[in-house]
Amino acid sequence: SLASAQVAALSSNAIGAIETADIVGLTTANVAALRSAQLVGLATAQVAALSTNQIAALSTAAVSGLTTNQIVALTT
Repeated sequence: SLASAQVAALSSNAIGAIETADIVGLTTANVAALRSAQLVGLATAQVAALSTNQIAALSTAAVSGLTTNQIVALTT
């Protein structure tokens, strides 16, 4: 698994390349390390795969960077 510092260093393209099934493998610490600039790389299916605990780990700044489609994916 990746350390939080490694996750924080990934580009939005690299984050977007994570398989949807592997999103669930990110720890809450990994998710907490994500920045809004990285989250734009996530497809809606990847966002929808986030668990309740992972979503809760997102910082306010990260959540503010989500697109409308990503926010809609959180509710489905």
